[in-house]
Amino acid sequence: MTQRPPARHAAFMRGLNLGNRRLTNDELEAAVRGAGFEGVAAYQASGNVVYDAGAGADPGGEEARLEERLEGALGYPVDTFVRTLDEVAAVASAEPFGPAEAGVKVHVMMFKEPPGPDASAALDGLSNADDRFAVRGREVYWFRRGGLTEATVDVKDIHRATGRRTNTMRTLTTLARIVKKFAVVALFLGVSACAGDEAPDASETAGAAVASATAEPQTMSLFGDPLYAMEDTTGAIAEADSILALEPDKVDYLINAGRVRRNFWQYREAIDLYTQAIELAADDWRPYRFRGHRWISLRDFDRGIADLETARALAPMNWDVAYHLGLGYYLAGRFADAADEYTRCLDLADDPEAQAADTEDFRSCARNATDPESTVAMTEWAVRAALRAGRDDQVQALLATVPSDWEISENIAYYHDLLFYKGERTAEELLNVGEDGPYRRETVGYGVANWWLAQGDTAAAQELLEELVLDPWWPGFGRIAAEVELYRLVNP
Repeated sequence: MTQRPPARHAAFMRGLNLGNRRLTNDELEAAVRGAGFEGVAAYQASGNVVYDAGAGADPGGEEARLEERLEGALGYPVDTFVRTLDEVAAVASAEPFGPAEAGVKVHVMMFKEPPGPDASAALDGLSNADDRFAVRGREVYWFRRGGLTEATVDVKDIHRATGRRTNTMRTLTTLARIVKKFAVVALFLGVSACAGDEAPDASETAGAAVASATAEPQTMSLFGDPLYAMEDTTGAIAEADSILALEPDKVDYLINAGRVRRNFWQYREAIDLYTQAIELAADDWRPYRFRGHRWISLRDFDRGIADLETARALAPMNWDVAYHLGLGYYLAGRFADAADEYTRCLDLADDPEAQAADTEDFRSCARNATDPESTVAMTEWAVRAALRAGRDDQVQALLATVPSDWEISENIAYYHDLLFYKGERTAEELLNVGEDGPYRRETVGYGVANWWLAQGDTAAAQELLEELVLDPWWPGFGRIAAEVELYRLVNP
């Protein structure tokens, strides 16, 4: 038997970051820690905090402690509603109106005490085809077809129907994401109750398994979540290492041993191998290119850029160097530099020197003229960067080069994003990809969110980004970009 992790509670604060009540997640977390809680983590910038409750936890008492502390720290009263994480999970999984419907959003009003049967009857009297209500314990579910601004029921009438009791409201989707995020974190931070319990299968790579909770994380997300490697159960790493052991100073073998580790997210170990290769062959562009990529995976964008700029100086015609350097610039918020790097390589498509450099082992920028898969990937990131750099003319010029009838397979997500930008596909088509879809949702989803951001629809973009950052495939470029973007939004 092993010790269970501490119970986790969630506190939902009313009215934070509305009007003049502005504070960052760091400030909110500090206030909650000041009330005596540990393991504090805020979610979004709207007053959602999860923390370790400790033994003999009393949610009602916690509400009073938090309200007292927040008022003292902020200078105004903050109504606070506490639930155990299990209670939040039960609320999030409820379907009081049956299975989810397209175009419908369910909001949840949380109260300190159950509103009671009178409230249920009064809310029934307000219900219609577009706005319906269901009372379940301390929660009132509001079925809303369309946006809140289109509601047929006035919020003041709902307040009267519930006895003018104070509450705070979240969408059912937000509650589900909180549960998913902190349940996943708990799987990594906690340990199973019995040594024989079966570990969750969180791997999406055949022959790999999630590293044990005692392992050191590869890195931390921008929101402080540990990101773990996977264990190699296939023997691939051992095989690469056995080859390396024959000639430990052979650069090709070092690079090979590093690249095998990418399949199992063992990036720190790969970086060590690439560093050895650089020490042996400082003029070889390859270890800089691969090490730079892995620094990006670990969210160390400045180191990644430095390595990739060195690789570009050594191999200015290389497609992969330009692609990953542009990505590093983009993630660092250097959108103009990213757009310039991508277009530099695109403009080399017909360059004689680039064409001469292109071989089976060296993908040069000339591949943009002969391989639509390469062209689509680089064009899509170029559009993303130009959008954020405010270069509308460049965006339109890039999109004009994209035909509607390309046969794309490997980079279909990027191609669909480009067709979306051109108005030939809808966001709904891209995002409702399904379990058997041709691409990961985080890849295509970030393109949609970025487009919405550029068009000024920050609310829709943030809602999608909050979903994408929960994707367990943490090395994915879409997941990393979503994480960076959401962090900027909630920590202006």
